Amino acid sequence: MSRPVFRALAAFGIGAETTNAADGLMVYGADDPELTATFDKLLRADSIFGATAGYLASLDSYLEGEESARLDAGAAKFLARLQTQRRRFFFTVPNGEPSYGHWPMTAFRFAGDYLSMTDTLAAGGGVSESVRALLVKGLNRVMTGLLIENNDKLFVASSGGFSQSRVSVLCDTEAPAKRQGGKGMRIRLDPLTTRPMIDVALAQGEVNPASFTLTPVRFEFLCRVAEGALPGSFSNECLEDMLAFKAKLLRKEELLRKRLLAEDDEPGSDDGFLALNFIEVEHSGLGLSRRVAVKAAS
Repeated sequence: MSRPVFRALAAFGIGAETTNAADGLMVYGADDPELTATFDKLLRADSIFGATAGYLASLDSYLEGEESARLDAGAAKFLARLQTQRRRFFFTVPNGEPSYGHWPMTAFRFAGDYLSMTDTLAAGGGVSESVRALLVKGLNRVMTGLLIENNDKLFVASSGGFSQSRVSVLCDTEAPAKRQGGKGMRIRLDPLTTRPMIDVALAQGEVNPASFTLTPVRFEFLCRVAEGALPGSFSNECLEDMLAFKAKLLRKEELLRKRLLAEDDEPGSDDGFLALNFIEVEHSGLGLSRRVAVKAAS
């Protein structure tokens, strides 16, 4: 692994990462009538590195041999061959094969979306709504710690004072998923790094919105969380970065609230009640903010 190219391939997980479709073809394609034609074209046609006699013999032993051939030690030989076959498959599968995309066979399954988004922004275009929806859903799940499905607005949530809490059900404020009238989330290119970044403005005319650079790893993190992965299972570093961004938003919301209170023409009443907005999750998975008046301790 001393050569840079091999270190790069290892970082992308080529060979270690796979999809059900790709492994299904490599393991069952030789005998499955629905996959035989594709197996012959993509594996058997390569008589040197593809479905060679050695690979097929190892596959047959794995599928049809003694039970010991499928246990950890017995399966090691075939699994090593399978990992090599995945690497070959990644570099030889044609671009036009819809069931066998390249990026899903790496550790960066959403890298194609990231590159497409970057190119579109560089050309002056807007981010696709499907990508925006994934990012917003991922952000909401990190912000709240809840498996909510909302992708039309961003919940800036806390747990009542501890911004780094993993579960936060108090909604301090909301922001549209797409910048409207100067408020909400915007995805743009950073002029210095030329990388995509998220800007969130909590009020119209906000001069310094909270910004967050979308590196490939952070983009992957948010998309995977949006699809159901637990935040801590993919990258604790990314999770800490997101929680720091959340803390920045909460601080901006606090400053905004104080400024608005100072500008109020009429002071609020001090009747001993505190108004809190709790995030509730409906059966559909959508979260909504419900205002509750709580009697403050005297």
